[in-house]
Amino acid sequence: MSLRKPSFALVVGWFAMVGAAQAETVSFPKENPAFTVDVPKDAQVKYDSDRLSIRLANHFGNITFSALPDKVHDDASARAELAGRLSTYTMNYSGLEKPVAPEVPMERRAIGPKAHGFLVEGAAGNYAWIEKTQEQVQPTHYLAAVFTFDDAKYFSIHSEDDVKMEALLKGENQAADFWGQRSRIIESIKPVR
Repeated sequence: MSLRKPSFALVVGWFAMVGAAQAETVSFPKENPAFTVDVPKDAQVKYDSDRLSIRLANHFGNITFSALPDKVHDDASARAELAGRLSTYTMNYSGLEKPVAPEVPMERRAIGPKAHGFLVEGAAGNYAWIEKTQEQVQPTHYLAAVFTFDDAKYFSIHSEDDVKMEALLKGENQAADFWGQRSRIIESIKPVR
């Protein structure tokens, strides 16, 4: 009896099936959806009037998708909207040095397989020492983005994770797990139409 090695495509296909079996597809907005995302089955999904909030199980972070008002209608207004969001991360610091908000990229990038827009990741908050990992970190890791499929309707992504709590209570790799799950959700964005 000969044993054959499974092909790479077969192994990748099997892992894709397992991943798909552990994910649930949700639409946004709930009424008249513009796009879908795949979220882990154990995630908490909540719809508000113009917002979809996703809280991943066993994490201190969240991911929120929002529909933006019609005043966001081109690259300039999308960048201005994102700059406003990023400026909120420069508030509430103790100490002498107040940080500067990160720059919004000039060029669009792919966000998921069919959308494009502007995305910024960063860290905020007064530095805290994490004894468990022997490092000093800013406790909030964030991702903020504005994207569109058709240059007509724009949406935002806002995500924050409490890196300090993840490291203290869950372990040093917990934040990386959250960031990986968040990336998979963003990469799953697909237009409905």
